[in-house]
Amino acid sequence: MAYINSVIIQGNLVRDPELNRLPSGTYIATFTVAVNRSYLKRDGSWQNEVSYFDCQTWTAEAQRCREELQKGSHVKVVGRLQQDRWQDSESKHHSKIKVISEYFEKQASQNGGSGNQEPKELAARTEAMHADAQPKETVPQNPAIPDSTISN
Repeated sequence: MAYINSVIIQGNLVRDPELNRLPSGTYIATFTVAVNRSYLKRDGSWQNEVSYFDCQTWTAEAQRCREELQKGSHVKVVGRLQQDRWQDSESKHHSKIKVISEYFEKQASQNGGSGNQEPKELAARTEAMHADAQPKETVPQNPAIPDSTISN
């Protein structure tokens, strides 16, 4: 059975990325991306909502993050979800889900700023990330059902 843990988000940084260096020398950058969503309500009016996603990236990507991104940057993040769990001093259990960024790409802002539009490199990296998650076996065709009746 294949397990898939993959996420792509696109939005704006709510503050400058924070870059830290661990005692081992590894760099880690943390940042938060605000993602806007609009949807049509039953009464015909539009509702806007914002979701905030905490993100982390490591090593060279962390350094690149700090150099290229700042508050307000429009960014696409490709990565995976990670759940942190801990117990506080009162023995209460907590958990938090964050995005571990494996790759990010600064996008052109929605109001005409600078950046890249849907880079081929991002698509190639995303495809490569998911190559191992694809099923290795093919499902046998049922000879009783003609291929022409199957739609994708």
